[in-house]
Amino acid sequence: MLTGGRNAPHEAFQHAADALTANVHAHLILNFCLDVGGYGVLGFFVAWMIWKQGSWVGYLIGLIVIGIGDLAFLFVQVVPGIIELNAGTIGGPVLWFLAVAITPFGLPSLRRRQE
Repeated sequence: MLTGGRNAPHEAFQHAADALTANVHAHLILNFCLDVGGYGVLGFFVAWMIWKQGSWVGYLIGLIVIGIGDLAFLFVQVVPGIIELNAGTIGGPVLWFLAVAITPFGLPSLRRRQE
């Protein structure tokens, strides 16, 4: 799941031979998975803020914080060819980009709020 790109094919990957390195890798992967889950929970809060409150703050949190997560994954894992490029690996960043581009059109005008 975390390999398969052009620069890290599944068949060339070698599992750690010693327990210490395997344990470190296991904890790094667990941390990565928990971080992805955290971004998912944040995404629900951002969606709620935008849907129920028309919140520009929610939009900016999604733009910046979720953007950091999605773009870091894209440019650190997918673009260098570590993880296989497919619909599943590029889907998150594509959805983030579409949301960032389209959402402001449905939010209340900032000028109206200042009056």
